[in-house]
Amino acid sequence: MSLVAGTVSTAADKSPGHALLLNNHAVVLKHFEGFASDAVTFEAWLSSSDFCNAGTILSYAFDSNSTDAQQRAADFNHFAIFDAHRMIACHAFTYFTIWPDPNKISCYSKYGNHPVTSILERDGSWHHIAVTWTAANHGTTKIYQDGLLMAQVETGSTEPLQPGGALMLGADQDCYAGCTDSTQAYHGLMDEVRIWSVERTQEQILDNMRLRDGVSDQSGLVAYWTFDDPNMLESTSGVWQARDSSKNGHHLPLVTPPQQDMVTIHQGGQTYETGMLSFSNNYALNEAVEGMPETNLTDEMWGTHSSLQKNHCRTPAL
Repeated sequence: MSLVAGTVSTAADKSPGHALLLNNHAVVLKHFEGFASDAVTFEAWLSSSDFCNAGTILSYAFDSNSTDAQQRAADFNHFAIFDAHRMIACHAFTYFTIWPDPNKISCYSKYGNHPVTSILERDGSWHHIAVTWTAANHGTTKIYQDGLLMAQVETGSTEPLQPGGALMLGADQDCYAGCTDSTQAYHGLMDEVRIWSVERTQEQILDNMRLRDGVSDQSGLVAYWTFDDPNMLESTSGVWQARDSSKNGHHLPLVTPPQQDMVTIHQGGQTYETGMLSFSNNYALNEAVEGMPETNLTDEMWGTHSSLQKNHCRTPAL
């Protein structure tokens, strides 16, 4: 994940800004209080030339305590925008797609198993995408491309969205804030991300998708990330964040340093006490290493991945 220059310009400001570049990476905001409830609108400008991966735009999951595997999967798919090219939006579905599906239990089945293609052209051009869901009218979901209505379905999902979940951009969560699948990752640019707690009308989408001035003062705006912060926002914990322009304080973590701790390793009847680094969508980097071997190299480490425990993760259904 990185920020790059040369993105879409607003009508009021023709100068290029920055955008989020995702390449099998994701950014996640845990414990998202104040998320939408009975209705939601997601907006973003997207650009991609990826033909190889489905491309999850957004995944919102809440930490499920259910002992039922299918219910846990639905909780982790609490709200998702999946497949940048053949886009669908799902609320609390166990499966995005499953075949055969005679009982029509997948999200794709609500779109007649034939979602509208070419929502996001894979030629690198920029397009504005807006997705709305409302509990009213049998869970109606609408998908807009550049302000034009491309799909409208009644999903039957009418339960309110739950607060406090994990919001992820660029990948699908198969457990809370993790367990992503590289084949479902979004590869491309993402900019001007807005989340609303209301169903925005087509007129509102068209009138505001190229504007910035005054957007932060409009009713129902939950979060708004422009990615144009001059130096980003660095908290005291060393977490680099994108500022939330909605004034609600939902700053989006972009790079979080790994956490250092002590660990006890039990292996082969022996015990090791040692320091460790705990990684979660991040990395450790030393840019001034000297004396690296030029020919032969041996790399050793101890590692574990707690997110793969059976009671935390499920097999992706795609």
